Amino acid sequence: MCLIILAGCLLSSCAAGRSTEEKRIGVREKIPVEIRGSRPITITLHTRSPGGVAAVAVHCSPEKWKSLVGENGDFKVQLLSSRWNRATIRMGYGEHWATKDYYVLFSLLNNYQPFTKIKVQITFPNAAPAITHAEIDAFRMPTDGP
Repeated sequence: MCLIILAGCLLSSCAAGRSTEEKRIGVREKIPVEIRGSRPITITLHTRSPGGVAAVAVHCSPEKWKSLVGENGDFKVQLLSSRWNRATIRMGYGEHWATKDYYVLFSLLNNYQPFTKIKVQITFPNAAPAITHAEIDAFRMPTDGP
């Protein structure tokens, strides 16, 4: 009985950290980041997608986005490690399909396994030298359902 209550508390606390809008558009994981000019940032994602694909985006204002990627929209993503050896990255760029202020960087492919752990490095070579606070979010794909 205690295990069921504990599991319910853990699941509700994970869901409680997301707004109604974030739930609507499928945010599964939020990682606050501090971007310092062109220095790379390394993040670890724990999001899996039942359909095998999870989109990863930067959540920030259009002004911050432009200061990160410059006029050419330049950024780099490198897969550093993964628990699942078939996981790959497909580069993508553009606004999120469901809302503004989310800019898709890449998609994780073949990401079916539970307890997944994927480490990636993201670099914004044209970023302004000032510190930029943003959030990296991982999304379920629209085809995954609620």
